[in-house]
Amino acid sequence: MKYNLAEMHFDKGLMMLERNNFRRAARHFRKALAMNRDYVEAYHCLGITLYMEDKPKQAIECYDRALLLVPDNFIIYLDKANSLMLLKRFEDVVECCRTAIELYRKTDAYGDAKRDLQFASIYKVQGDALQNMEEYKQAIRCYDTALHLNQSEPDVYDSKGMTLHYMEQNQIALECFDRGLQLHPESALLYGNRGIVLMALNRGTEAVESLKQAIWLDTNLRNAHLNLGAALMFTGDFNEATKSFETAVVQAPHDIMPHYKLGQALIELGEYERAVESLKRAADINPNQLDVHLALTYALMQSRDYQEAIEYCRHAIQAHPKNGYLHLYMGVALYNLDQLSQAIEWYDKAIQLEPDYVESYNWKAMSLFAVGERQKAIACYDKAIQLEPDNSVTYVYKGNMLYDSGEYRQAIACYDKAIEVSPTNATAYIRKGHVLHDFEEYRQAIACYDKAIELSPTNATAYIKKGYVLHDLEEYRQAIACYDKAIQLNPKDYWSYYNRGVILSLLGMYQEAVKSYDRAIRINSNIVLGHHGRGTALYKMGMNKEALRSYDRAIHLEPDNADMHYFRGDVLAELGHHSQAVASYRKVTRLEEYRADAYLSMGMELRHLGKLDEANECYDEALELEPDNADIYYHKGMLLELSGRPNQALTMVRKAMELDPDHKDAQTLLDSLLLQTSR
Repeated sequence: MKYNLAEMHFDKGLMMLERNNFRRAARHFRKALAMNRDYVEAYHCLGITLYMEDKPKQAIECYDRALLLVPDNFIIYLDKANSLMLLKRFEDVVECCRTAIELYRKTDAYGDAKRDLQFASIYKVQGDALQNMEEYKQAIRCYDTALHLNQSEPDVYDSKGMTLHYMEQNQIALECFDRGLQLHPESALLYGNRGIVLMALNRGTEAVESLKQAIWLDTNLRNAHLNLGAALMFTGDFNEATKSFETAVVQAPHDIMPHYKLGQALIELGEYERAVESLKRAADINPNQLDVHLALTYALMQSRDYQEAIEYCRHAIQAHPKNGYLHLYMGVALYNLDQLSQAIEWYDKAIQLEPDYVESYNWKAMSLFAVGERQKAIACYDKAIQLEPDNSVTYVYKGNMLYDSGEYRQAIACYDKAIEVSPTNATAYIRKGHVLHDFEEYRQAIACYDKAIELSPTNATAYIKKGYVLHDLEEYRQAIACYDKAIQLNPKDYWSYYNRGVILSLLGMYQEAVKSYDRAIRINSNIVLGHHGRGTALYKMGMNKEALRSYDRAIHLEPDNADMHYFRGDVLAELGHHSQAVASYRKVTRLEEYRADAYLSMGMELRHLGKLDEANECYDEALELEPDNADIYYHKGMLLELSGRPNQALTMVRKAMELDPDHKDAQTLLDSLLLQTSR
């Protein structure tokens, strides 16, 4: 009766197990064992149940109890091997499978097609253990045996394909996945890992399609969205990659990789603040992950949060004290805070830890040059070149330093060397174009920018620089086209909107110019030149009150910007607010004593106010600064005429005509004065 009850609980346990109700299944199997301590099947099935509940240690105890009773049961050894796999006891898995294989070969079932399916499973598990032990050739032999016994299991094709991938035999791996998909066209797993292999073969577009098919078949396939994001990044589609990584984050919020990869994609998009948030979440999951530390420090620096980058870098260095790259990043952050001596100390530490990493020498060179140690900076660049003669970036950096030293031809020689060792270096062409622009070799500069665009069609800087040259050539329509392209590539580029506004103003298209300045200001409300340009365009349109508001905003942002006070004075003068205009011009002369134009304009406004002596003093100040300025002599002549001193006025106006024979206003005044003095 007792044994009958044990069988009843065993049967109920099987029923619950089939329904995936593992807790109730385990309860019934334990009741069966309480009634019959030698119930092999109950130990075996309880082990399977515990394995399904992710309790591999308890499962193994059950299998071992069963094997004490029936030591020749190969199926129990197979199930035990599966539990050992969860514990990553791979050597024990291999031994367990070998025992199972030996036992199976001794049974009457050996050679039976139906039972050979179980035999194939043993080789599959053994192959997986060997794969994890990096015994790839032995693993392949196991998978081949499993496929010989059973070609209907897609997991075997997948495991074999991934093992070949780990052996860097990616073309053979792809053939394995394709063979598996011929037999199992609905296998999401095969499509997913096929995508990984296609990426390794630099076939990014096909990888994306394969991974999309995997997700279509099984949207919850582990790591499919993560891998799709990686494939999209590989093809340069960072926007879509970000969406895939965001889905991966939702699916696995406690997994570090989706947060980390999302951070990387956001860095590529220039969305550094969002990247920092994502990477901080990754760091919370695993505070000791080096790649996360490096990416987070980089993102903080790109978002110009150098102080936080330094604090975070210190924390990261505590976890990874021998990592040279973190020491380099610390130096870069300090460099950006103008703490140059400290930066150099950190570069030296980075070089001590990673003596062959050229970036440390390059950054050290920049810091040395900034503190006036030009020869030491050149020595650093030369050391970097010695380490990596074909590193074009170092030649560009050295060229930049020579350019900043005023050694322009030597700078071009460095850029040419960068192009020689790396003909696809778009930055070298851009920098060379910049120097040629300075030399007013405009067409050659444009040729450099065109080459940079050919090499890197999404490089907005090349379009911006080309726009500058076209501006100087007065080819304004083509310049606008360049700025429009730069904006298309980077819609947040407020400088391109500003430059576009400047060109539109030059074309007399002031209304369109104002719209362009407005777009620049909307992106960055602190762009002083944007408010200035807007004010000037409004002034040209006669909208002086609005122009005044723009100049006031510019002055609020930069109270000591003399130009803004000067233009504000011009608008106030136009509005007839002469006293306020005088105050603005006087502010200019306090900020910049050499501004003859401000003294001239202040004199004109004082004349309007009837303060002729003060006006005369202003004209004298202006003449002292610019004794060859015809306008100043003309206006002083007008003032002297008003003061009833026509002969002195005549002297001033004649001087104006001597300096500028085409000065029409001076000629008119001269004619009038000659009539007065001839009477």
